[in-house]
Amino acid sequence: WYSKLRYSADQTLSFHSTRQTTERTPALAYGGGVFFAGGIDLSANNAKVHLLSSDGVNWNSFTAPEGVLNENSATFFKNSILVVGDGGQIWQSGTIATATRALEILAQPSASSVNEGENALLSVVAVGAGTLSYQWKKEGSNISGGTTSTLAFLPASLSNAGTYSVQITDSASGAVLTSTTAALTVNSLEIPQETFVSAPSPAEIVLVQGIPSSLQISASDAVGVLRTTYTLFSGSIHSSALATTITGTATTGGTVVVPLKSITAPGSYFVRLVRTYASGARTRDDTGTFTISFKTLDTIAGSYETLLASDAFSASQLNDHSVYRGLLTLSVTRAGLISGKLFYNEAPQLQNGTSGQRVYTPIVRSFAGKAVPAPENPSVMRLSPKLGTTAQSARESLKVEFDLTQTVPTLTVALSDSISLAGGSCTSGADNVTKVISKLPATMTSLPGRYLLVSDTQSFGDGYEQFAHIQSQVLPTGRVVWNTRMSGYTGTGSAWLNTTNPARPNIQLYEGSLVTSSVLHNATSVMGVIDYAVSSGTLWSPSAASSIPTGTLEKQTSYISRYSYSNSIVPLFKQPIFNSGFNWTGTKRVSFTEGNSARWSGTAPGALPSYLPTLPSLLHLSIADPQSTAPGAYHWNVSISNTGLIKALPAPAADNITTSPSLTLRLDRTTGLWSGFYTLSGTRRNVVGASINTGTNGARSAQGWIELGATTHLSTGSWSLSK
Repeated sequence: WYSKLRYSADQTLSFHSTRQTTERTPALAYGGGVFFAGGIDLSANNAKVHLLSSDGVNWNSFTAPEGVLNENSATFFKNSILVVGDGGQIWQSGTIATATRALEILAQPSASSVNEGENALLSVVAVGAGTLSYQWKKEGSNISGGTTSTLAFLPASLSNAGTYSVQITDSASGAVLTSTTAALTVNSLEIPQETFVSAPSPAEIVLVQGIPSSLQISASDAVGVLRTTYTLFSGSIHSSALATTITGTATTGGTVVVPLKSITAPGSYFVRLVRTYASGARTRDDTGTFTISFKTLDTIAGSYETLLASDAFSASQLNDHSVYRGLLTLSVTRAGLISGKLFYNEAPQLQNGTSGQRVYTPIVRSFAGKAVPAPENPSVMRLSPKLGTTAQSARESLKVEFDLTQTVPTLTVALSDSISLAGGSCTSGADNVTKVISKLPATMTSLPGRYLLVSDTQSFGDGYEQFAHIQSQVLPTGRVVWNTRMSGYTGTGSAWLNTTNPARPNIQLYEGSLVTSSVLHNATSVMGVIDYAVSSGTLWSPSAASSIPTGTLEKQTSYISRYSYSNSIVPLFKQPIFNSGFNWTGTKRVSFTEGNSARWSGTAPGALPSYLPTLPSLLHLSIADPQSTAPGAYHWNVSISNTGLIKALPAPAADNITTSPSLTLRLDRTTGLWSGFYTLSGTRRNVVGASINTGTNGARSAQGWIELGATTHLSTGSWSLSK
């Protein structure tokens, strides 16, 4: 009623129509292989109309007999159709002999004219005694697949234009009839090739089956565009055999989003965009050809650690020695779930302070979420978790991305915090990305052991740092425990060894605990990287590595209460980390060189310095003991006999110390480890260190520190043994 005749081919789940006009046909009946519909044609001033069909799909229209009033219902009875209308009218058709009816074409195919890209339909209505079969012909030649009463072109192309006929065969009588010919005209619409795809698509796209993804295509805006359609083709642009994979309609102009979830076959693809204007004109543009392949999330599953370093803008805006950095730890599952913890330092200015006066506040954030493909590049799995409370989330942001196109997936991270600047955001990116392992590969069986890094005595502009240490122990599981000593504090921590580069595994240094003898507020942790590289053969040696600057260890701290001191009377360990002024804040950096390292234990140790057993008279041991009541340092002369016996005798008085206590000293010739002890005021001091040879005329033979008590930790004393 007020609708075109519609049919269903899926048991009433959906309905379709082949009618170009709209009829109101309340009189509807079927019998003898004929569908009948009677009523009025709403598209032709309500003219009385009868319609016939042999399949319920394609209908032919006839003018109703003269005098017919409004037809209200119809039925099939005794091989004829009865129609009831207004005023008591009853109309009856001729006899429809279903059993013996001769093959007859009730409605011939009619000529049709459509525009390129529109749908075109040719149909025939026929009845007979048995089952009818159809074979459509173009220019007299059979059409493959044209074996129903309807021939459809969805949509029509220029190649479909021509004259068509259909041959009909009755299975009961064997009769054959051929319809009259009907011309199909397809009007060409010119599609000029234009360039409106404004950004290239990725050359390679890696998908994960089961995870919804899409390709985002940027297109320039256009005035007067009626609609934009997209088609994803399988194959290259100039291929002679293209397969349509995905089609759809996008909003006019701007971004076009092509869903990729249904893609299951790897290969080459490209997208064609077609714009249709209100005038009927069309234009098109193609993206470049790109390849689609598939991976599972097994390639990125695991645990990750990375240091975050400030970008150039943040460094210039902070306007001091500070470094906007932090540590990020992540756990990624095969389902794409990501959980992690972020530890970083906010750097707001002190109240009434200058740009170089900041309070470094440790911030810890835990988060969890699921990574999803990025719209502009579905090969990138992205997570942008919420950080902090509602108030903090407006200024804290974190973005984590994995690039699946990489053989070893690349992790990129960006952290921003607007509180660190008066007019902008501190932003940091990933540095030294590591994928955590659970055990060492077989190629690294010689790596476990104890390692020592020692700095030089240097001036860094913010005070002297003498013989700072990094001690680390690599366990067979890949876990690394470590501690550090810089003037004024010691710190400890642990990390998992990264082996994404087996020739140079490394760990991220970020303290888990802090011991300090300076007056510090909001002191934060040491940051840096230790690389373990094969120096020769299978011998591993450590070196400090950090991006700002290379080869340094950093200590961020703030709000230092400065001591009044003199280098000649106050032990070194009591110096504050920063001594440039009251409440001065920033970053302390200690430099390490490749030569300032040693291995303590494990297989394949390095050779001991060759001069140790032959020139005993030139070895001197100097210890700075912070527990001593007298300022200065103790000194011993060390001799080594050819049998390996070592003696350490007090040297002449120096540094205002009249007597050096008795010292027992030993050297393990297998590992290069020095150890010993002396007793002062009833307390035992353990001397521990490792042989080091910088290669400069044997200027230094060992470096170490003093351990107090039963628990091994870095004390505030230090010692060196030199030639």
